[in-house]
Amino acid sequence: MLAEIGAGRLRMGHVEGDVMGFSSRALHDCTQLYDAEISNADLQVGQLLDALSTAGLTQGAYVLLTSDHGENLGEDDFFYGHGPSLHDAAVHVPLIVTGPGIEGGSDPLPIRLEDVAPTLLGLLGLPLPADLDGLDLSARLQGRAARETTPIARIEAGSALNVSYTKRIFSGRTHSRTCIHDERFSLCAFPGREAHLFDHETDPFLETDVAEQHPQALQRLLESSRRWRPEQVRERALRDGRFKLVERPVLQGGFVRQLYDLRQDPVERDDVTAQFPAVAERLSTLLDEWSTTTPLATPAAAPEDLRTLRSLGYIE
Repeated sequence: MLAEIGAGRLRMGHVEGDVMGFSSRALHDCTQLYDAEISNADLQVGQLLDALSTAGLTQGAYVLLTSDHGENLGEDDFFYGHGPSLHDAAVHVPLIVTGPGIEGGSDPLPIRLEDVAPTLLGLLGLPLPADLDGLDLSARLQGRAARETTPIARIEAGSALNVSYTKRIFSGRTHSRTCIHDERFSLCAFPGREAHLFDHETDPFLETDVAEQHPQALQRLLESSRRWRPEQVRERALRDGRFKLVERPVLQGGFVRQLYDLRQDPVERDDVTAQFPAVAERLSTLLDEWSTTTPLATPAAAPEDLRTLRSLGYIE
């Protein structure tokens, strides 16, 4: 693997998918580095708050700290990234609020990022615009309302942008190289060009076309590619205070749904649909009612945007 790194052949998708066990072997060191980054962020936030306090700007102020996403460190078989996985490692982020009337302690019930703006307006006693997304949960934070005020979080994963990540059905971008994957094979093509079949188990760098040796696999993936569109093959989920229903696309078409009891199973390993059929039915009904607005195709990105995305590791 070190030789592959030196030759520049190791791509971000290989890291995300733990090709040849490289990522899992580095997990201990990378976790420590991640913890160090969190400690540094904590230090910087503390310095900012100290400076604001010295300037007399924190008296009577509300301070809110949150994040747009977490990072998968091997959860859901995904390493050192976020996007195609809806595991809580990526979507369950902290929300810390202090200020006048805020009760101390912790609240395990969901608050969505879309609830942040209306909640801040509610804390300040300002009117909410009619078209503002989210709920005003300021009464819950200040202990003025029953804690049963619990929004259902609706979550949609991003698509797997790094083409060499083979552990989701589709990877790549609509206007660039895309691949469709099963457990062993990958069918890859650029728009308007001939597709090639690779055995990603023995050829993780997707270099040797094996279509002639495996015509049945080629036909199977060609048929599957007609059922799905790149960048639309995404997981979706609903999450309440205890349960999480995750919908995952399958290669043959359609979706499978699994229910997790996060109170007993925070790592999301065991499907408890059979134990909680009423919960599964309730959340499934809500998920059926949620119509996605993801377009069938996305516009081609400008070259400078692609360079930025590549520099951040979002695409290869």
